[in-house]
Amino acid sequence: MANIALIVGAGSGLSASLARLLAKEGFTIALAARQIDKLKALSDEIGAVSFTADASSTR
Repeated sequence: MANIALIVGAGSGLSASLARLLAKEGFTIALAARQIDKLKALSDEIGAVSFTADASSTR
């Protein structure tokens, strides 16, 4: 079974470090953020797939 990590609210700080660590450990990485253009370099670096998503509350 493949190990997949979905990181919601991905950015250039802690979540990027976590994505790199998990990719190094063999996980397939999916990154979700409001502006995925900012994740292109990270996605390319670790072979991640990026998705546009807004996980903020609408209440």
